[in-house]
Amino acid sequence: AAACAGQDHSRVTLVQALVDPGQDILSQSLVLAGFDELAQLVYMQRQTDRSPRPLTLPPGIETVTYSPDRVDLFKRCILASYEHTQDCPGLLGMRDIEDIIAGHRATGIFVPQMWLALHQQESPVGVMLLNLVPQRDAAEVVYLGLAAGWRGRQLGRTLLEYGLGVARRHGASQMILAVDQANEPAMKLYRSMQF
Repeated sequence: AAACAGQDHSRVTLVQALVDPGQDILSQSLVLAGFDELAQLVYMQRQTDRSPRPLTLPPGIETVTYSPDRVDLFKRCILASYEHTQDCPGLLGMRDIEDIIAGHRATGIFVPQMWLALHQQESPVGVMLLNLVPQRDAAEVVYLGLAAGWRGRQLGRTLLEYGLGVARRHGASQMILAVDQANEPAMKLYRSMQF
């Protein structure tokens, strides 16, 4: 509680903690200090693909990689993917989009070519953000999300299959990710892909 109270509230709007399973005393202390449990994360990994797959998308969907002049498209794609999300819904509305993107960029080693936004005539379809993991032969799925109208069409699988090849091309032999245990569609997808 003292650590939270001591923050510069003009700069810090959210304080989070990651607690390993079995750390009951720490969990109880956080609750007593005013923290709420947002999600139980499952960490998963698998080998990247030696034979990369091409990105085959439905007609009309275009992809772009990250660059400063495309930030607005990435913002729109990320925000669209939050509508009716099952991925850590307790976080919705706690951070602004600038902070969200800065947080994703700061996770591992940011490589703009590993960030992909999908759109159809400038309308958001989805986004896949991969970063390299420092001091490890791995890439991380920092974020993967689809706009509500594009879910259930195998686009998540298509993006991940392509991402496994992208990670390999950037020197990663492993792909890692963290997923909200309650996000059943994502858990089903990752397990079906041998994560």
